[in-house]
Amino acid sequence: MYFIEKNIPISDFGMKKPKGPLRLTIEKMEIGDSILVFSSKRGTAYATAQAVGVKIKTRIEDVDYVRIWRVK
Repeated sequence: MYFIEKNIPISDFGMKKPKGPLRLTIEKMEIGDSILVFSSKRGTAYATAQAVGVKIKTRIEDVDYVRIWRVK
């Protein structure tokens, strides 16, 4: 059996997190635009681009950096 409870405030647990700077940047990019990110952010960039429906290509610029282009 379930009990009805009244006047219980709604928790913030499970709420959406605010968009991060990488996601905001990828969303603003137009086809042909590129950005330079740390190599450690390469996987995050792919996941972010997939989440917003953007296709990207990456190339290693340096040991520490990767260049990301929006292609579609």
